Order: sequence, then C-alpha cells, then structure tokens
Amino acid sequence: METEDTIHPADRLDRIFEVISAEARANPEFAARLVHALAENREDFDTAFEPDAPDALSFSFVAVLHTQGEPELRRLLDKARNAEELLRLADEQHIPYDPDIAEAPLPKVITALVEGARFRLNDRLAAAS
Repeated sequence: METEDTIHPADRLDRIFEVISAEARANPEFAARLVHALAENREDFDTAFEPDAPDALSFSFVAVLHTQGEPELRRLLDKARNAEELLRLADEQHIPYDPDIAEAPLPKVITALVEGARFRLNDRLAAAS
C-alpha cells in the first residue's frame, strides 16, 4: 500500500531552494554557474525575480492563518519590502488595523496585521456557526 505524500508542493520547493541557496552562498563558483544557466544576461534575470512582481505577496492573510498557522503567516508577511505594501494588501483583504500603525517599524506592522487577520478569522468562524 502506497503512503500518501503529505508535503505540500510549495513546502517541497521551499526546501529545494533553501539547499540551492545555501550551496550558492558557500560556493561562489556554483552560484555563478547557476546564474549563467538560468539567464542569458543579468538584466533579464534581475527583472524576472523583482520583489514587486504582481504575485510576490499573493495570498490570503486569513486563509494562511487558518490553514497553516501564525508562524507561516508571519514568514510570508516578512517578505514585504515595506509597511506600505503590507497595509495596501491588508486594505484589499479588509484586514482591520489601527491606522497609526503605518508609522511603526515593520515588525510591529506585521504583529498588528496578524492580530487583524486573527480578528477577521474569528469573526468568520463565529458567523459560520
């Protein structure tokens, strides 16, 4: 009887890229060969993976919190370049937060948005019961 693979494909890719990244940091020659193999020129490679690509932070705060937990939500939110980017996403997803948080350091913004997502999740769960 075959056992079902319970590792999510995205988690599997995360691990693969962690190993590749660690090897590239430890071995500059490997890193250079990898960059050369993935792109004909540096400009194409750099622009293909810019952090402001449309899907860079494409996820539901509430869905991630509900299905994967707070640590995963924090990890994803930590990928943002700045607080403005996170607050824009929070507004799009109707995540409540104190407007004064916009001037706070990024870690405090992340904490406030996790709390806002938790509030929204609890509100949805209560409405469903």
